[in-house]
Amino acid sequence: MKFALTEYIIAVFELLEAELAAFKKGLIGIIIAAVLVVLAGFLALVAFGFLAWGIYAAYLTILATHWAAFATAGTLSAPFFFIIALLSWRR
Repeated sequence: MKFALTEYIIAVFELLEAELAAFKKGLIGIIIAAVLVVLAGFLALVAFGFLAWGIYAAYLTILATHWAAFATAGTLSAPFFFIIALLSWRR
C-alpha cells in the first residue's frame, strides 16, 4: 500500500509540473500577443497623427489656419460618418 501511495504522489507532482509548464508557455504567448496588440494600436495612432498633420499641411497651402483646421477635421471625420451610415443602414 505504501508503495502505491508514493507512486501516486509522484505521478500527481509530475502531472502538476507538466501542467505548470504548459500554463507558463500559454501565458507567455498571451502576454506577447497583448504587447503586440498595444504596440500596433500605438503605431496606428501615430500613423493617424501623421495623416492628420499631412492633410493639415496640404490645406495650409490654400487656406487660412483656422479654415485648414476645420477642413482637416471634416476630411478626417467623413470616412467615420460614412462607415456609421453604412452600418446603420437597413434594407
